[in-house]
Amino acid sequence: MVITGNYSLRRRECDSGQDHDTIEERLRSDPWQIYMASRKQNERDYPFWEDLPNGGRRYWRERPGGDFGFCRYVKTVDENETTLSFIQQVYDDDGNLIEIHQKYPADTGHQTFKSEGNDDDDITDSSE
Repeated sequence: MVITGNYSLRRRECDSGQDHDTIEERLRSDPWQIYMASRKQNERDYPFWEDLPNGGRRYWRERPGGDFGFCRYVKTVDENETTLSFIQQVYDDDGNLIEIHQKYPADTGHQTFKSEGNDDDDITDSSE
C-alpha cells in the first residue's frame, strides 16, 4: 500500500510538468525520503497509532493471512512524519508472533521464531 501511494504521488509530480529525468534520479537516490505521507494520510492508512515520547508516532494495521493468522504492518515515524522504520510481523491463529520482516530502513529479510519445543536459538534468519 505504501508503494502504491508513493507511485501515485510520483505520477502526479511527473504530470505537473517537472523534469522526468530529475524525478527518476531522486527516486533512485531515496524514494522514501522524497514522498513521505502526511499525518492525515498516515491516520487514514493505519487505523491504530500511539504517540511516542520523542514526538513521533508508531502506526499499525492488521490484515488477515491467506492461510492462517494475520499480519501486522508497523510504521514508525518521527515528529515530521518521516519514516524511520517499516516492519511486517506475522502471527499464527493463536496470536503468537512467528516471523518478523523489517523492510525499511534496510531490508533484513525474514526472521522466523522457532517453536518453544526446539532447543535451538529462538530466531532464525532466512536471508542467509
